[in-house]
Amino acid sequence: MVFSDFTYPEVFQELGLTLENIDDLFAGVAKVAPGESLRQFLPQTVQLASVISTEKARSEWMVAPVLADF
Repeated sequence: MVFSDFTYPEVFQELGLTLENIDDLFAGVAKVAPGESLRQFLPQTVQLASVISTEKARSEWMVAPVLADF
């Protein structure tokens, strides 16, 4: 199964989890502008990710540049 086949209600029920209502999880975190390298690299990686056949590979191509910018 791929990640998109799962839904939060089903996963929470299956694992016996509960979700507390959090209005804004990141309310206390200051916003940070993306770095220049991310602004240049991300459009290329998103384009590559859109043509890759696996969901995992697509997510890695989009997430890795953001993590690298941190």
